[in-house]
Amino acid sequence: MILIHADGSLCQLDVCGQAPQNNKIVGGQAATEGSWPWQVSIQSASFGGHFCGGSLINKDWVLSAAHCFQSSSVGTISIYLGRRSQSGSNPYEQSRTASQVINHPNYNNPSNDNDIALLQLSSSVTFSDYIQPVCLAAAGSVFAAGTESWVTGWGALQAGSTQIPDILQEVMIPIVSNSDCDNAYRGGITSNMICAGLLNQGGKDSCQGDSGGPMVSNGSRWIQSGIVSFGIGCADPNFPVAILLNIAGSLCQLDVCGQAPRNTKIVGGENAVPGSWPWQASLRRISDGSHFCGGSLINKEWVLSAAHCFQKITGSNVKIYLGSQLQSGSNPFEVSRTVTQVITHPSYSSSTQNNDIALLKLVSSVTFNDYIQPVCLAAAGSVFAAGTESWVTGWGTLSSGATSIPNTLQEVQIPIVSNSACNTAYGGGITSNMLCAGVNEGGKDSCQGDSGGPLVSKNGSRWIQSGIVSFGEGCADPRYPGVYARVSQYQDWINLYTDSNQPGFVSFDSGSPSLLLFSISLTSSIIPFIFSFYLFS
Repeated sequence: MILIHADGSLCQLDVCGQAPQNNKIVGGQAATEGSWPWQVSIQSASFGGHFCGGSLINKDWVLSAAHCFQSSSVGTISIYLGRRSQSGSNPYEQSRTASQVINHPNYNNPSNDNDIALLQLSSSVTFSDYIQPVCLAAAGSVFAAGTESWVTGWGALQAGSTQIPDILQEVMIPIVSNSDCDNAYRGGITSNMICAGLLNQGGKDSCQGDSGGPMVSNGSRWIQSGIVSFGIGCADPNFPVAILLNIAGSLCQLDVCGQAPRNTKIVGGENAVPGSWPWQASLRRISDGSHFCGGSLINKEWVLSAAHCFQKITGSNVKIYLGSQLQSGSNPFEVSRTVTQVITHPSYSSSTQNNDIALLKLVSSVTFNDYIQPVCLAAAGSVFAAGTESWVTGWGTLSSGATSIPNTLQEVQIPIVSNSACNTAYGGGITSNMLCAGVNEGGKDSCQGDSGGPLVSKNGSRWIQSGIVSFGEGCADPRYPGVYARVSQYQDWINLYTDSNQPGFVSFDSGSPSLLLFSISLTSSIIPFIFSFYLFS
């Protein structure tokens, strides 16, 4: 099991998978109050009440099955948490409507492959002993045949029944190997599925109405391995397995982000040492090979840059170079990728440069090494106080008005300037989506060609990107600090597009002059903490 310390407001590691009211090793049929605090009941008047289950994965999101939402409108859905009884008293219950339902884009109705959905709650829930998020199984997790697992829900107690039980039901069933499961169903069991049930005698299973609910296993925490998807009959010994979607997903970049193995500097000169800034990207025009903007690698397939870089150039004319130190000459660790998608922020304003941020999707993933690494991103709520030491890197011109760029990647250390001081300098226009940096005497700044590149600060062993080079008056003018898009303002927007391979967001607070607070978080309210869970067969 991999545990990474996290800020509880941003990541579910501190609370997920804990069920304070559940001390069972084996259990009966009716669940005791609070035994499964992530269990939700999804209801709709058009279905006559409860129609599917789900699991709470953080304060804003519920996991369920895509097949549950093929004929139901999001406007008709109600979600109940902390519920045990469908008709009696539920003193710890909270309810929410769904603001959106996101089915997996590759869900296949005939085969039930990729049978997974996310439901966003209309407002956050408050955790208690009776309402808690479940932990999710990480990529590469192995649930060997025979692994004890629990399925919970209000599904029918026998096949063909239209009646659901009033009290939340629980059943312990073992994992069945995918090969045995595939034999039972004569094909169709994919690597996205996991099976469970009593292979020979039957009698224990999930059933109609349990769909979307969780299958969990217990180590030191409860970890969800599957989502109730489909089966033939209920508890049939000939088809003994409830088929559930394997929800192990991609880990985020926290295990690698922000590390620069070849960068040991405290202060630096002009030319960067090869590998010092392994997330630095050079954006070049395919038409003439010329560098026009910078960027930063945030995971294996996405680069962060500035929206204004793409007002006069299309993605089809962009090639991204990573692991580069020189614009011309030998770059033994360099790789390049074309771009399949350029996403500029929908609220970007070219007149004010507000929301000056863009995401670029690489045509294929890159392989990380000492010279190519993703940067960590400042999490929502991060504080970069005036004076915080920061670094800007890029191949921008070395003076205002210059037309030629340096051949070697440049680096400069500059302090953060408060937004109030920056706003005064510019006579207004500095918004909360912006961050400023510069020195009183001038002479150090980003410049033309640095646009889109990263502004980073170091805390502990990691580098955290606080800003994206956006605009300024001249270059290194003592009257005007450089202005940057404030990365922490865009955590949810970034996660919206990088949901299959999340960047590493880090909470950074330099509000106290003598103290820098550093905590690692997962990337947004959408993504819960993910565990590796391995059982040896």
